[in-house]
Formats: sequence, structure tokens, C-alpha cells
Amino acid sequence: MATKAKAPRPATTGVLIDNLWAMREKKRELEVQVKEIEVQIKTAQEDLMLHMQAEGEYFIESMAEIGIHVTADNIFFSGFCSQGDGAAFKGAVDNWAKMFKHLGLQLMFLGLQAKLLAACEALRQAARKCSEIERHISLPCLQGHASTAARS
Repeated sequence: MATKAKAPRPATTGVLIDNLWAMREKKRELEVQVKEIEVQIKTAQEDLMLHMQAEGEYFIESMAEIGIHVTADNIFFSGFCSQGDGAAFKGAVDNWAKMFKHLGLQLMFLGLQAKLLAACEALRQAARKCSEIERHISLPCLQGHASTAARS
């Protein structure tokens, strides 16, 4: 004949109270750890913000060195999943000479600048010659123009 297994005896009230007390004590210890971690998180966030502010100031200075004007309120971050993730900025070139130099185009810029200066000088000389010619020629069609030029 097969014997039936006996059902386990239910825990005593004292054992149940002891188990409950142990779980509550473990919870209190974990809550202390959570509070410590929250302090560490707050400190890490403050450090991150200071670091990002310093990086932003460095970035603004770096952009100014190459001729781009950027303000702190025009630097954006869309996430922190990985280093540099979501970083963007809005700025404007305020010094083209610096920008061209940074891009290695300073010779092109200087060449264009020299050509523009030469063209301006050629225009000045042509204007002077036109004024001299108008003074020596008295044609009826130029008389109104010459008198206007003489006044200016």
C-alpha cells in the first residue's frame, strides 16, 4: 500500500513575523542606497552641466576664431545616447576673411580682394577722365550733364 505524503506544516506565526520583519529591514537598507544613488546622480548632473557650459564657451570661442558668430542659446542637444549625439548649432559668418583662411581659401579671398580693389581704382580713374573730358568739351548734349558733374 502506498503512503500519502504529508502536507507541509504551515509556518508558525513567529516565523511569518520574522520573515516580514526581515523584508522590511531589507527595504529600508535599499531605500538608503537609493537615496545615496540619487545624491550621486544629482552631483553627476551638476558636473555634466558645468562641463557642457565650459564646452559651449570653448565652442563659441573656437567658432569666433574662424569667423562664425554663435551664442549659447543657439547650441542644441537632442539626446545623450552617445558622445556627440544630437549636437547642433546655429550661427552666422561675421568675418569672411577668417572663414576663408580656415577653409584654406585665403589666397582666393586675397586674389578677389585685389581684383575688386583694382576694379574700383579703374572706375575712379575712368570717372576722373570723364570729368576732365566734360570740362574741355562743350557739347549741347553734355552741358546739362557737365553742370551736374561740376556741382558734385
